[in-house]
Amino acid sequence: MKKEVAPCARGFDKSFVYLAGAGNHYAKEPQLDEGIPRLPMLCGDGLYMAGDQFLDRQTDLPADFYSSKSFVDEMLGFLKGRSAEEKEQPFFGYLAFTAPHWPLQAPKETIRKYSGFYDDGPDALRLRRLKALVQRGLMPSDTEAAPIQRSLKAWDDMPFLDKDWADMTHDEQAKSSRLMEIYAAMVDEMDQHLGRVVSYLEASGELDNTFILFMSDNGAEGALLEALPILNGRSLAEVIDQHYENSIANLGEANSFSWYGPQWASAATAPSRAFKGYTTEGGIRCPCIVRYPPLATAPSTVSHAFTTVMDIMPTVLDLAQVAPPVSPFRARAIVPMRGKSWAAHLANPGAETPHSNEQDCTNWELFGCRAVRQGPWKAVFMYPPKGSGEWELYNLDTDPGEIRDMATVEPDRLKQLMLQYETYIQDAGVFDGYLAIQTRAKNK
Repeated sequence: MKKEVAPCARGFDKSFVYLAGAGNHYAKEPQLDEGIPRLPMLCGDGLYMAGDQFLDRQTDLPADFYSSKSFVDEMLGFLKGRSAEEKEQPFFGYLAFTAPHWPLQAPKETIRKYSGFYDDGPDALRLRRLKALVQRGLMPSDTEAAPIQRSLKAWDDMPFLDKDWADMTHDEQAKSSRLMEIYAAMVDEMDQHLGRVVSYLEASGELDNTFILFMSDNGAEGALLEALPILNGRSLAEVIDQHYENSIANLGEANSFSWYGPQWASAATAPSRAFKGYTTEGGIRCPCIVRYPPLATAPSTVSHAFTTVMDIMPTVLDLAQVAPPVSPFRARAIVPMRGKSWAAHLANPGAETPHSNEQDCTNWELFGCRAVRQGPWKAVFMYPPKGSGEWELYNLDTDPGEIRDMATVEPDRLKQLMLQYETYIQDAGVFDGYLAIQTRAKNK
């Protein structure tokens, strides 16, 4: 990573960052002493920065470093360290937690809070969560949950991750449920430390004039990572077996490295189908909490309006009364923003939604998996083995679990959505690798 592309060079006046997308939450990486080839998820060296200076992971980080705690410590340091003049100016703060991403690690006292909570397994948790959603009015009473998603293989050290709960031994169930307990503890820690930021804003009198948006970046992580190569033919599983201790007593510690697998991920996304890496709702539907009292018409409101992450920048610019940039911007050509401001919707959730125009279409592509949504209708294509290799069609108003394929019932609607997707990939310059392979095979 070069300073020229780090946050310090991209508009942030103050920053403390871990530049990789995942990593050891205690910044402990025993494999580095053995000369293991660098891979961001297994290497924090040269990836921590404070301002425009790189940090030494072993000497420059606090002795009690834990990602969620330490990131908030730094954020509070920035807020509390503002001068009187700076406190009169608006600020943009970006607090990006690496939790609860694998490796699953959390303080033991927090893990103990969830002891036994998941002992009935992922299928039971999925149904329990769906029931709670219905009771809270967040899902219709007749909502059907998509089946638990399973993968094709599991790591030799944790083969139980893809077994049915009833087929596991008692020890396997105990280890599997411990993984979920650690995950819950990581969410708990993140929530506690985020609460420290909110408490500071309240104490400083800034809370009710601060737009707060909290959201996840994708659906639950259900991948089994044991086949992930590093270099020279070594797999992640081999590195973990050599350098980490994944006994049940040690899970969650700094020298453990684990993840919870596809079944717990499916339970986490109830009632949605699948998880991260899929263009079904389980992969792209995320929790989002917004707080901005100046626009609120009620103490709290739940909105079921369809929105996208592309709407965030237009919303922030709208609230800050800043005109969107136009091309060229600072001598660089820029593409128009595709999102829409939430301001009117936040002010009056019942009257207007950001994408209420019947012609509005939103498209996705990820590793050859595709999706397009217009109103309640969503078309999905996923290549084998993730899907059938054929376009599917769902009405999310009546079928949020994407269980009942309407492709043969509404063929004209599906065809229209497929045409919308073709337009999108041309406009956005998307390289659809799976589509290219199909075309090449057809032309042979």
